[in-house]
Amino acid sequence: MAFDATVFDGLIDVELRVLQLLLYRNGSQHRRTKYFRWAKRLSKALSSQPTSVQPLVSSLRSCIAQLKGRTLRSGAPALHSAAKTQEILHAVAAKVRYGLRILQLAFDGAQKLRHEVQKGHFLPLTLTLLALEARILALFADLIKALLDLFEELKAALRLLRRSPSQTEEAREGYAQLLREAESAALEDDRYAAKRWIELFGNGPAADQRTTTDDEEMGQSVRRAPETVGNTLVEVQKSETSDRLGLLPEVRRERRKGGADDEDHEHGEDHDDDDGDD
Repeated sequence: MAFDATVFDGLIDVELRVLQLLLYRNGSQHRRTKYFRWAKRLSKALSSQPTSVQPLVSSLRSCIAQLKGRTLRSGAPALHSAAKTQEILHAVAAKVRYGLRILQLAFDGAQKLRHEVQKGHFLPLTLTLLALEARILALFADLIKALLDLFEELKAALRLLRRSPSQTEEAREGYAQLLREAESAALEDDRYAAKRWIELFGNGPAADQRTTTDDEEMGQSVRRAPETVGNTLVEVQKSETSDRLGLLPEVRRERRKGGADDEDHEHGEDHDDDDGDD
């Protein structure tokens, strides 16, 4: 089933509004807890960029269609709107990195929630947050998979144009330059991290090739969370999966900061980090 950017925009907007409402209503009582601080970081990250991806996906699909059309027409215009293609390339790479950061924050937030769930504390709030973060994980995994698939289509069209005899030498060199930029925009670290997340939470072919039992159980549990949160509470405990994924640099910094704050709180110090999150 093709990725529907309009549906994604509507769903992620609803999830963000629900998350913000939960944080607002429960902030005075829960603001010092680990899971609540991570939920605030997730909300802040989601709000840091426009949540709508429909314009980007439409532009990417249009660009691919134009490039593919040129490969089929003899004497087609040479290298039309190269600047626009470059802009789309970098926008897609930036959105993939942003999506990876959201996935990591939501995943780590779920790890914090499990401690409160095990204790049976504040179950109406913690269960709601857990299901919400699971839905965000699934949505962004689908988004990243769709963007990477379209990105590969665009690069394939550029490769054909680079070798097309109907194009002038100047045009072929221009397409070769765009292809080099596309390759450099898709950093290997980002592509590897995206592949691991898609294997865990996406629905693509890579999911059938998993061999790690923990990864498979984690991915299945999070996909089922909106319907069967109870099962998720048991399986979400496999926190070692997070270490195998390889954290993004900015998330490592946030985890170190969060860990320091948690240690201070656990030793009884009256330390409030809300000012740093707001």
